[in-house]
Amino acid sequence: MLTIIDDVGDAVDQGGVREAASLRRAILSAIDDLTQFQMAAPAPTAFHDLWRRTAPLQSPGWRQRARADLALYLHQFAVQRQNREEGRRLTVSDYVQLRRNSVGLDVNADILEAIHRISIPDPLFASGLVRELRNCFVDANAWFNDYYSFEREVTEGERHNLALVLADQDGIKFDESLERVLEMASERLRRFLFLERKIPDTVHGLGYGEDIASETLRYAQTLRDYTYGHVAWSSTSSRYDKRRLRATKWS
Repeated sequence: MLTIIDDVGDAVDQGGVREAASLRRAILSAIDDLTQFQMAAPAPTAFHDLWRRTAPLQSPGWRQRARADLALYLHQFAVQRQNREEGRRLTVSDYVQLRRNSVGLDVNADILEAIHRISIPDPLFASGLVRELRNCFVDANAWFNDYYSFEREVTEGERHNLALVLADQDGIKFDESLERVLEMASERLRRFLFLERKIPDTVHGLGYGEDIASETLRYAQTLRDYTYGHVAWSSTSSRYDKRRLRATKWS
């Protein structure tokens, strides 16, 4: 669904920061009041339906975290629009944080957690190990996305792409910057695997039992499975050529 919302975001981008902010408000309103919501445009209606079927079955901690992740993701449409209007040149450091917030993979991870009925105590989920594990997952998949979408985004004049930011900052050719993107993504995956191996000792060290260690390992495996599927799909999908889906007008 976020793939379609991404296209919707690209469509409202033409209306400027104000319309991007309106999209964010419409979607958040659709999930904040499940009883009073009335059928609206496709994007808010889709999120309302997803939240209605998912959130009530999850813990209060999951609901709070998932809503915050969704709000941050939606806010980035306005941030990126403002960058375009101002012609802002991003450093790699700027871009890495912006991309982490804007790619929507935290939202995907929240949904995966719900679908697979993974239950990790909130204090453990907030620990440095799990946060970094999740950041590695987000970064690697975001940068793989930048790699596969590079040609399309160059054609469309998009500047929010790691390969473009690297080429601009370091004065290198696109072939080299694309190789750097793959190297950076691979390094994040290696870091992910290193952290995954530390899960049992870390979980036990925080006072949790074997059941929680197994559940946290299951969460890591779920993120790994998603990454494999994402790369396999991206390498064969027509989304990253000229036949991509047309964005649906949301309002």
